[in-house]
Amino acid sequence: MDLNTISKEDKITHSFKQQLNKQKNKYETQLAERNKEFEELKSRLEKLENPDKYKEKFRNDFENDDKYIDYLVQQRMEKMFREKDEETRKQKAIEAQNRERTNKISERINKCFATDEEKQDYLTTVQQAFDQGLEELIDREQYVSEYIQNSENGPRLLYELATNADLVKAVFSQADPMSRIMELKLYEREMAKNKVQKKNSPVVNPNLVIGKPRNFNEQVKRHFF
Repeated sequence: MDLNTISKEDKITHSFKQQLNKQKNKYETQLAERNKEFEELKSRLEKLENPDKYKEKFRNDFENDDKYIDYLVQQRMEKMFREKDEETRKQKAIEAQNRERTNKISERINKCFATDEEKQDYLTTVQQAFDQGLEELIDREQYVSEYIQNSENGPRLLYELATNADLVKAVFSQADPMSRIMELKLYEREMAKNKVQKKNSPVVNPNLVIGKPRNFNEQVKRHFF
């Protein structure tokens, strides 16, 4: 289905729902954090008001061994429950972050590629390039990776890197991270000037034959540097 055939009203509704889900996830995360802070403050207040109840106890504080053992078991169980609650809280926070990241990526892909065919082409092309070594090449360059992830044009930049050997050369032949990022910025500006996005053919450099993933970096060095 071509997204261009969807009515304006449906597009608005879809966009509105996306924004609602985004805000919902954001507020759920904030609410969970506030609840945790409230529980921590309440616990601190309770300990300040009842210091004897929460101070560490030893064998001499109990009439016999059985009561002391019961105390130790109770302390151990409470610690386990606290650790479990903390683990659950962290897991929920991670899940919320992942949902937000997924939504953001989806929005950027929709922004960069108008039709279902373009989106599928993007996914297929980038995945093929990743399998052949592009992912490893980008991941080794932390600043380049972070720039692409944070850019609104990140999906388009990935697509260009996957299909444009000259861009790969221009970016990764630079001697330092800032220069590599500057090359991406310059290319991003060129893309902004040309809003009619052209579909690139596979890597145009006839001397670059991408083979197995482990050979990709060596091939890039051989033909570009």
